[in-house]
Amino acid sequence: MSVLSDRDIIRELGKGRVFHPLKPASIKASDLCLTASEYAYAIGLKKCLPIDKEAKQDNPNQEQKFFYIPPKDTTLVWTDESLWLSNLF
Repeated sequence: MSVLSDRDIIRELGKGRVFHPLKPASIKASDLCLTASEYAYAIGLKKCLPIDKEAKQDNPNQEQKFFYIPPKDTTLVWTDESLWLSNLF
């Protein structure tokens, strides 16, 4: 197994790998960045986690959304992107 560069990632997209929606800023040196959605589920608590909001420090007119992951729990976080990999590899 090897690490793909940003150019390798771009070249490989569509060849058994689909990442949608692809935002150009999502491609970094050797990874594709995922954006957390507003949906998270704590498996141990068996419930969805509430979304908290606070003003951004650098711009008080904008809100920053986040959720707290309970200690010693596993949390599923939905992303705004979808990733599909072919089973032919």
